[in-house]
Amino acid sequence: MTLPMLNPIKVNRCTVNGKICNIIIDNGSTENVIFNKLVTPFNLKVSLHPSPYKVSWIKKGGKVMVNTICIVPLSIGTSYKDQITCVVIDMDVCHIFLGRPWQYDTQALHKGSENTYEFSWMGKTVVLLPLQSQQEATTAAKGHLFHVCSGKHFLLHRSEHLLALVIKDFTSGEGIQTPEVHPNVQTFLDTFPELLNQQDSLPPLRDIQHRIDLLPGATLPNLPHYKMSPTEYKILHDHITELRQKGISSQV
Repeated sequence: MTLPMLNPIKVNRCTVNGKICNIIIDNGSTENVIFNKLVTPFNLKVSLHPSPYKVSWIKKGGKVMVNTICIVPLSIGTSYKDQITCVVIDMDVCHIFLGRPWQYDTQALHKGSENTYEFSWMGKTVVLLPLQSQQEATTAAKGHLFHVCSGKHFLLHRSEHLLALVIKDFTSGEGIQTPEVHPNVQTFLDTFPELLNQQDSLPPLRDIQHRIDLLPGATLPNLPHYKMSPTEYKILHDHITELRQKGISSQV
């Protein structure tokens, strides 16, 4: 026997005995199915199937034998709670698979354009919405760094490695302490406030007072022209050049 999947709808927030699980509704399936590894942790009672058979596509690797059934106390939201008879199968499609038997019992109406199921339950109208494939793709692409989940959901999907993050509200200025200033230093700063207004930059440019050409092993003569600034030296050099041109002075 093969269970076809025709235009399935995936509904989240389905709980069984207070534990969250994934569910798929398919109007092309002839059986309601539950994952066999959920029977023990969900405390479900199993009984033998009156007519065992085999199904395919439920799990990769060939056909799967169906020989047990159980009653699943399933609830979706706060309005819908029901006892559903499901066959127990080892599958990797989802946790619970609802087919035409569930749709017949609830008289659910499938709206193909909206891909929703609508039915009346205990005097209320229940509408089951699908999990948008676009939202699933966006969530997978973003790759959230952390997730917020309930304690029951954590027990069902717990991992061997877990990192805990504790978040605390932080007020601006909280935890920042200004170092205390010694009274003598504070008095000095009050006397010379311009010291605090100095910018963190290079010192201002100043004229070169001395230009000295240093040679290895040479000694610096203590002569007046070595003590001149470049501007003063240029003025003296121009003055001597002018006197030499007039013949007043000669080169020694």
